[in-house]
Amino acid sequence: MIKRIVSCAAALACAWAAPSSAIEIDPMVLPEINLGGVILATPEFTSTDRPTGGSKEEADLNLEDSSLLLNFSKYLFDENHYGFARFGLRARGDDSDFEDRIFLHQLAVGVGGPTYEGVFGRTNLGNTLIAFPTVRDSDLLDFTHVLNAAANAEGEEFQVYGGVARGTWYFGRGAWSASGQLTARPETNLDNLASHETDATTKLNGVAAGVTYSLPESVKFDRGIRFAGLAVDVQRADDLSTSGSTTIPALIAGATVNLNDNPERWWVLDAQGIYNLGETVPNLSQEVFRAQAESWSAVAAVRYLHRPMLQTRWQGALTLAYKDFADFDDAAALAVVPSFAYRLGSGIDLVAQYRYLDNERTLAQATALDAQHRVWLGLRFALSGTFNESVGERGSILDLEHGIANPGPAAGRH
Repeated sequence: MIKRIVSCAAALACAWAAPSSAIEIDPMVLPEINLGGVILATPEFTSTDRPTGGSKEEADLNLEDSSLLLNFSKYLFDENHYGFARFGLRARGDDSDFEDRIFLHQLAVGVGGPTYEGVFGRTNLGNTLIAFPTVRDSDLLDFTHVLNAAANAEGEEFQVYGGVARGTWYFGRGAWSASGQLTARPETNLDNLASHETDATTKLNGVAAGVTYSLPESVKFDRGIRFAGLAVDVQRADDLSTSGSTTIPALIAGATVNLNDNPERWWVLDAQGIYNLGETVPNLSQEVFRAQAESWSAVAAVRYLHRPMLQTRWQGALTLAYKDFADFDDAAALAVVPSFAYRLGSGIDLVAQYRYLDNERTLAQATALDAQHRVWLGLRFALSGTFNESVGERGSILDLEHGIANPGPAAGRH
């Protein structure tokens, strides 16, 4: 007893004499690591007819959309909830307005559980619902996404990605989800419309909300709706007619429908409509004018997937897109895009695509493009792997990237 008293007294004396500090017992917990990546290389051949007469032919090698993704995740102090961090780099296109060759398109952290998920950082914006069967998102970007009303620039770096603070609630046994988010779209210099100088700050300049219904193939592969969604996307941007700011809301509706009940010979219909309430703009000659103008667009695609033994071997698709600027006469655009993907091996696709784009007179004069023919032919290599598997994922890390043969919801909505 005396020894115990002496030991306690000595410990108290040492604690009193030593600087005050907290004792933290934090066991070393290795995270689950998800690695993903895409290398996409497509020679492209373009012929453009000008409204003033004449045509221009170009040939390029496009490496845009090639990317490297890393995701780290751990369980929290119970096995029903998790935390994660996401990091991704992608190559930009040669004609992009973004200055650097490599773009940091994923940099986010989050927490989640069976009925919720929160994401904070840079990732995919919620400005589209459906992934259409094109080689890249940018092939029909003006038709499929709500464009950035704060950027006088084109390209996925300004239109597809941005800062978000997003919360999602899953209900109805996970088939339904409701989400709300604050958005920070990249901004450019609008005072000098010839300049594409980027504002690198993450100023919150929008809000968005939506509800979706989605069933994975393992639950539903018969005829009927596989995915449906409604969303509203509101942007705060500089008013081009005054020195103030303006609010521009847009409505998005989309669905993916199985047209038959044979998963080995799978017919799918994808459809989406966007109505941008817009503002009055002087003309359509600049990207920012077209983003802020009142407009509506509709896109529909029919695709056939040949999948013997439930392994995709090839896909053929036809996509039609139409967009009209309501405040201008003869200011509509039409696009017709047949595409083909042949699977050479697991994650290795031979891709081919043709796009015909036709602008009506007013839009043709504003964009210096009357009609355009473009052909893509190339290879897509996708990889994914999991190390120290310990946390259940909601989906593959490659769901964050656009895929020509991934029917249904857009990247980040799986």
